[in-house]
Amino acid sequence: MVGAAVRESMTFAGRADQVREARAFVFRLLGPSHPSGDVAVLLASEVVTDCVLHGGSAGPGEAVTVIVGSRGSQKHLVVSDECRPSPGYPD
Repeated sequence: MVGAAVRESMTFAGRADQVREARAFVFRLLGPSHPSGDVAVLLASEVVTDCVLHGGSAGPGEAVTVIVGSRGSQKHLVVSDECRPSPGYPD
């Protein structure tokens, strides 16, 4: 079906070593020839890192979910966590 929405997601433990896995997930889905692939991988890396370092996702049992969606030729990247600032993070 042309234009159908496609969505893939993966949830990663809220640990710094999982940032690499999040980047690899985005890269696998978009592939090396996608015109915005490098930017999407960089954005995923930066946002997942921010979630782990500043968003409170580094606590025991916490996680970060990365969603890559597409509809036709458009691609969407969503990174989600519990959005709880870690202690000492400026408001």
